[in-house]
Amino acid sequence: MAEPGIKYPNPPIQEVVCELHFAVKEPLSLSTIEECKGLWSNEYPDQNVTEEKNIQFQVDPKGTHFEEMKVGHRLICKSSDGSRLVQLSGRFLAVNQLKPYPGWEEGFRDTILARAKDLESTIGPMPLSRAGLRYINRIEVPDRPLIWENWFNFSLPVPKIGDSQLEGFQMHFERSLPESCRLLVNCLSAQQASQIGTTVILDLDVVWQGEPVEHGDLPVILERVHAPHRLVFESYLTDKLRKAFS
Repeated sequence: MAEPGIKYPNPPIQEVVCELHFAVKEPLSLSTIEECKGLWSNEYPDQNVTEEKNIQFQVDPKGTHFEEMKVGHRLICKSSDGSRLVQLSGRFLAVNQLKPYPGWEEGFRDTILARAKDLESTIGPMPLSRAGLRYINRIEVPDRPLIWENWFNFSLPVPKIGDSQLEGFQMHFERSLPESCRLLVNCLSAQQASQIGTTVILDLDVVWQGEPVEHGDLPVILERVHAPHRLVFESYLTDKLRKAFS
């Protein structure tokens, strides 16, 4: 396993998302959401408000029915190059960073804290009931077919049948962690006709959910959801794959 604190020159991080969910009985109104446009107009000039909808699918003797339900609005603000986003809905604030990822201590943690502070300065204190930090990794493996055990440090629950080859794989699992956290893992592999190797998406999400906390507790909560990520990520990799990130 790589030593803690080592930074890969070519990390596979495709996107990092932090979501902060408010402990509110009623979602923020559209007018309140629109008030926040000015907060981020300099850093995130590409802004629009979209309507959020849920689609319910029902099947009965009369046939198939789709019911569309409006659930609120969302303000989406993007930087000029599209690599950084802030999203505000009636119930949560999200901060997105696409590649290149600057690093946690190097900038992303402070960006989350700054956006939360911006919001508090406009609409007042917003207690939090849930926080999630998600790292989406896109790993390009040169093998085709993929010899899984050469690159990843866990076995796949697939049978070995003669000369058959693994063409795709998808899994999901959740695991409880200390301090009211849980880990959600999604992993899938895909091979495209025009592709020489294999793409593996390793999606790691650590979520804290508990009694509401005030804004002043946010730095502690952020460290709580960040701390497991490095250990989880490294536990999946072989030394051969680590070299590909160097």
